Amino acid sequence: MEQLASFLGFGSATGTGFSSCSPSSIPYPTTLPNAEFLSVEAHLVTNYTEAIPPGFENSFFAPSSPLPALNFCNVTLVHTHPGLGDRILTQVWLPLGDGDSVYDSGKQQQQQQQPMKATDGRTSPPWNGRLQGVGGAGTSTGFMPLTQYSAVAEGYAVVTTDGGHRSTDWASGAWALASPGNVDWNAVQNYAAVALHDAAVIGRAVTEAFYGRKLEYAYFTGCSTGGRQAALLAQRWPDDYDGFLGGAPAVRGHEIAVALAPQARMLELGYAPPACELRELRRLAVERCDGLDGVVDGLVSEPERCFAAFEPRSHVGDEFVCEEAGGKTLQITEAGVEVARLAWEGLPDDAGGVVWGGLGHQAELSAWAGTTCDYGLDGDGDAAGTPKCKPEPWPLAMAWVQYFLHRDPAKPTDPTAFFRSGVRDVARLVHQARQWYASLLGTFDADLSDLRDGGGKLLLWHGMADEAIPLNNSRAYHSAVAARDPGRVDGNLRYFESPGVTHCGLGGDGRGLVPSSSSGGGRLLDVLRAWVEEGVVPESVPAVSKEADPATGVRATRPLCWYPRKAKYDGVGDVASADSFRCSRKKVGNSS
Repeated sequence: MEQLASFLGFGSATGTGFSSCSPSSIPYPTTLPNAEFLSVEAHLVTNYTEAIPPGFENSFFAPSSPLPALNFCNVTLVHTHPGLGDRILTQVWLPLGDGDSVYDSGKQQQQQQQPMKATDGRTSPPWNGRLQGVGGAGTSTGFMPLTQYSAVAEGYAVVTTDGGHRSTDWASGAWALASPGNVDWNAVQNYAAVALHDAAVIGRAVTEAFYGRKLEYAYFTGCSTGGRQAALLAQRWPDDYDGFLGGAPAVRGHEIAVALAPQARMLELGYAPPACELRELRRLAVERCDGLDGVVDGLVSEPERCFAAFEPRSHVGDEFVCEEAGGKTLQITEAGVEVARLAWEGLPDDAGGVVWGGLGHQAELSAWAGTTCDYGLDGDGDAAGTPKCKPEPWPLAMAWVQYFLHRDPAKPTDPTAFFRSGVRDVARLVHQARQWYASLLGTFDADLSDLRDGGGKLLLWHGMADEAIPLNNSRAYHSAVAARDPGRVDGNLRYFESPGVTHCGLGGDGRGLVPSSSSGGGRLLDVLRAWVEEGVVPESVPAVSKEADPATGVRATRPLCWYPRKAKYDGVGDVASADSFRCSRKKVGNSS
């Protein structure tokens, strides 16, 4: 291996100098025979930091503590699949610890032996021998700087891909059209699957060449679209990584994206409820369903029981204060209840079933049932009358319908132009999405036998207050795998649910129990690593509240149990302590 490293211009695999961070020292991978490489760039990056946006703290995308300024070699390769006319960027960040020396081809050669040091005094870690592939969000295949930053800060070499299209807008869909009316199927296929496998192959080859030794392990992590990508790779290319971590996996994403039924119902009813009305209905639901798990803690831990326990129609006429309306007192309306019920229950089909499951009762309804309102405020901020609201669809849903289904960038984005027949039009669009995109974006293959036989592991989790991806989607996928491989599914797939946690842990009121590692590092990847590398099977996963209790200053802890088991309170201990909970052996929905 050292002879190979020397031949390629690399330093010793055991020394502090690895490769020159130079394009001439990065060979094109030869393990991707269906690709033609067009270019490679390499740049030495020192003292790199990323700001953590508000609400991202303690989420899937960001750590629970500050990270050091990082040193790494940033390698970007461009390749195409001959004859398809595509152009895919793959980026690999290769960590360099404090004291490592490396030559940057863009600087003077005498800098080759200058050891690097993070300027903020904290340590930039060396490579830990592992590769981490990171996924995307919305219609972005990858290139998530905050996630890449977090991974390098833990010593991982990181690979990500743009899937053949770059966009700063996570809800963009224009790239999916070759021309008006014509889908660019190669672009969609790259986004859905192919570029993810290419990135795994490229990331492995570049990392091993740079450090002059083989990877010890490789993992893929992602949430939302990234969660779907984790499931996709585990289903289709289980040998690409040793373990796959998927949060809020957008399986059946082609159906979820048509999350427009609540807006269509508003048009049918001639009434769009203000956000404060929907928020009050959510508050009432949480108040009624909080204690169904045996403990009142502000969390709905058994949402499947909430449908029987909470009847929103009984609250029609109840008064509440609407802050957005200048503190005016409003009443819950029958039409507002019907909109909320549709968001909770899901989209019905003509046969009396459900096209896709709805949101949990603790989820915010602003994505699926969003509205914009004129509150008629006067100069003193007082409301002059009843709010006048109109539907405001989720941007991703509108982009999906406009570009992927109608395939017309000139199509009006006003929902009244889409839903002249109301909710039935939404059901038709879902049917069309199934016909056109199920094989590409469904990611619902229950056959994980190749993953099982190869020893790979798939760890999935979902926030029970997710406002974007229905919790029942993940439950349905786990059930499908379990039904296909009864008695053995748990050897390679484990699924966990987080009470009170919003989409990927972003935002929320702070009480949600975010999955963390047993070491307190806030990274569920540690749990997957222990399963893959040490055989420590995750019977439960530690979780901690996103924020501390204002009164006590303490963050609550609790185990998240291996689905379909539930964490049950012992009835006597501190409800904020994990020691007061045990994982039941009963199935979901059983009250005992």
